[in-house]
Amino acid sequence: MALAIGGTHLIPLTDDVRARCHQADGDASTVEGFHELTQGIARWAQQLSRGWMVLYAHCEFFGGDGIHAAIAWYQESVIFGPSFTRTRGEPADPPYQVAVRPDMAINAGLRALGIQASGGHDEFATIGLGKHRWTNNWLTE
Repeated sequence: MALAIGGTHLIPLTDDVRARCHQADGDASTVEGFHELTQGIARWAQQLSRGWMVLYAHCEFFGGDGIHAAIAWYQESVIFGPSFTRTRGEPADPPYQVAVRPDMAINAGLRALGIQASGGHDEFATIGLGKHRWTNNWLTE
């Protein structure tokens, strides 16, 4: 099930979706640099990109500090990233780089897909991602 936000469709990577990808692909190893993006999910995203631009985005925040990781595909080719960013509140261990909010990986990835910031918000907030903090809750909203 996808969640539509302002013309953008999000597919929550629930445990069930992850299991289906891993079962179909047989490869649950992670893509270098990513905490949770597996080879199977990356191949699925690449296949989906035959018809759409696809962005994989991972975000973890606590108390205002956190990380973004993102990569995008279109027509089975990488068009953005991989990009790994961290807020200024903590040191950035490779491959993460410290970035200011407008340059965080998810914002940059959304720009690569043509999404523009508006209303004084960054791209993340413009499409309402801040309203959907927990992926598993998307299905009940």
